Amino acid sequence: MQSKFLQLGPKVLSTTIDNIMLYKLRDHANSLLTGPNSDYSSDLAGKNTHQYVLEYTVANNIGLDKFLLKAGQEYLNEVNTHEPLHILSAWVNICQYSDYNPIHEHTGLLSGVLYIDCPPSTSDTSNNNVPLTDGHTQFIFGQELRFSNALLTIYPKPGTLLLFPSWLMHTAYPSRSELNRTTISFNLGV
Repeated sequence: MQSKFLQLGPKVLSTTIDNIMLYKLRDHANSLLTGPNSDYSSDLAGKNTHQYVLEYTVANNIGLDKFLLKAGQEYLNEVNTHEPLHILSAWVNICQYSDYNPIHEHTGLLSGVLYIDCPPSTSDTSNNNVPLTDGHTQFIFGQELRFSNALLTIYPKPGTLLLFPSWLMHTAYPSRSELNRTTISFNLGV
């Protein structure tokens, strides 16, 4: 007997950027903390200390725009959809101790998060060495029923990009580290 499981529910694409792009994005994010930049927090769901618009010229100079659009096209190809994409919005989140994002969704067709700096996960030996909540991301789809999983938990690593349908509910748990967690979030559309 030959068997296979068929997927039901949304896909999440996971890929990585190269170290050169990661270092350039890290430098840019750090410069936002010291420069005269506009806070974008009032337009976003997150309860983060610092949120700034990622200017298109910065994304273009670093090559991030091409990378995001290529990842978007890879996602669309996987789901047999062919539409021209463009970047609708992008922003930098610099999360300090206890910052988080409540459960929310985005606008557009596809959305994503790119992890730039992440505090190292620690283990709690009283809980079978399960990583503590150092700003991990959780996707929520449907409800928890027998033989199904309604949650996908991602423990962030620098350079990892996750791309998903904009309507997919997700959350970023509070950071429990004194080190900043820096991400770039974005929306792609037609």
